[in-house]
Amino acid sequence: GDTLLYVYIQKQRFLDRIKFYVEGESNFLVPPLLLQPLVENSIKYILDRGDYLEINIKATEKKRELDIFIYDNKKALKPNMIGQGNGLTLTKERVELLGGVFSIKDGGINICLPQ
Repeated sequence: GDTLLYVYIQKQRFLDRIKFYVEGESNFLVPPLLLQPLVENSIKYILDRGDYLEINIKATEKKRELDIFIYDNKKALKPNMIGQGNGLTLTKERVELLGGVFSIKDGGINICLPQ
């Protein structure tokens, strides 16, 4: 979707300085542009400073729930970062409006969406 197109464009821009991995499959729908601001955050805080970036997205489908874990190679996110910038805050609010749960754990972002 939109996020994969965005990542493709960034790969053209940064070439071998960015790697993107997706693990798992789901038939559940992920709302458009839900993940893109999170990928943008990693690019902003890691690649724009000259470092190498590896983004991992793991999706696990449960009975009536989709669990998504997003993390980069720095794993630097902390729970108190929510509210400090627009990307995390707006995505958290959007997930909660959808009836889901948004949290930061193990340096990455965990999104749990009901289906």
